[in-house]
Amino acid sequence: YLAIFISSIFVIRRVAFEGFYFLHILFAVVVLVYSMKHGVNALIVVAFWGMDVLVRAFIMAGAKYGVQQAAVRRLPSDVVEVSFPKPKHFEYNAGQYMFLCFPKLSIFQWHPISISSSPHQEVVTFHIKAVGNWTNALQKLADEDVLSHLSLL
Repeated sequence: YLAIFISSIFVIRRVAFEGFYFLHILFAVVVLVYSMKHGVNALIVVAFWGMDVLVRAFIMAGAKYGVQQAAVRRLPSDVVEVSFPKPKHFEYNAGQYMFLCFPKLSIFQWHPISISSSPHQEVVTFHIKAVGNWTNALQKLADEDVLSHLSLL
């Protein structure tokens, strides 16, 4: 429990998110094993966990809109612009956000990013300030070329 608590502290989680994430997965497996050892029906636990995994896979992995090829470019003041053509039937309101994942950075990290384009535009745009490990890595990818294309889930 102490490791879970320590890894959940904001500063530590921000620096070592993968450690935080995989520690929680490991802890879930340990809880499952000890639950079965003490007579809890493992099928119920596995069914709820499996439903969670499936829902996340369909929602987060782009089952609705698929993988997008996003244009990524660096702007002044450590800002990265990510844009892609608006998919058919994709609707949003001002102020909404999307969870973005760039598989080239990490398939396990999904970040909520506010949509900065108008809902009436044909291109969906995000402006991301480089402030942490993930955003700095995204900025480095944008630096590789003036206009680079990345897969976006």
